[in-house]
Amino acid sequence: MTAWSVLVVLGVLTGANEVRARPTAVPSSGLVLEAVHHEVDKASSMGQKVSELEAQLTSIKRTAEVQAAETKAALVSLKEKLVFAEEKEAETEGELEVSEEHVKDLEKQLAEEASRRKALEAQTSGSALSFLQMDAEDDLAATQKELV
Repeated sequence: MTAWSVLVVLGVLTGANEVRARPTAVPSSGLVLEAVHHEVDKASSMGQKVSELEAQLTSIKRTAEVQAAETKAALVSLKEKLVFAEEKEAETEGELEVSEEHVKDLEKQLAEEASRRKALEAQTSGSALSFLQMDAEDDLAATQKELV
């Protein structure tokens, strides 16, 4: 491998887009080999850092997903509680409205019953008779027919 190709390889490993100048002196193979090993070590170290960062990112994503799921579950629970409270409130309001209407209906029925009883009492108060008195009146009416 020539010095120039080693520099090109080093440029590729380090991410350099192009090698800018050709070396005027050819470095010794020991120096080139040392530089290659150094660059390989740097690339390996960077690969480890990338792996660590990817692991951290994965961990953060999982934590975020768990928190999102917990938040969603809490939101659903709160929505259910809200719906339950609204239904309970609607039932309570509905019961009160029905109760008021029912009370008014019962008051109306009570007033009708009271007026009906008053009418019955008025009819029977003038002629409040026992069974014996009714019998006596029937006998009196029969006797009057016989006389006529």
